[in-house]
Order: sequence, then structure tokens, then C-alpha cells
Amino acid sequence: MAGRHNNSSDGATTCGRILDASRRLFNERGYVGTTTAAIAAEVRITEGNLWYHFRTKLDLVRDAALFRRSGPVR
Repeated sequence: MAGRHNNSSDGATTCGRILDASRRLFNERGYVGTTTAAIAAEVRITEGNLWYHFRTKLDLVRDAALFRRSGPVR
């Protein structure tokens, strides 16, 4: 994945929650209709924390599309 993923257990959990929420919101609202603020609010983190894990919104949408609950598609 292209984002700056934290290798700690807490970081991996946060990253997975971000990807789950992102995939759901992108499916419901589309790319333009989904803001990073909405994703952060859904996960109950700050937008800065979201940016810690993902460099860009494009990285986030790409990783969300590839991510499954069990982990990244390889």
C-alpha cells in the first residue's frame, strides 16, 4: 500500500478502520462527495491522524479499493 502505514498494532487497527470507512463512504458518496474530514469523523480520529497514515486522498481511495477485512490484496 502506498500510504505511510504504522507497523504497530494500534496503527494497523487504525489503518484498517480508516480503510473500512473509506471504502463504505466512497461507495455511498463517490470520490468527490467523500471528504477526508468525513472519513476521519466516521473513524473518530482527527484529520491529521488520517494524513499520518495516508499521504493523499488518491492513495486512500486506491488502498481502500484493494483492502479486504483480512488485509491487503497481494
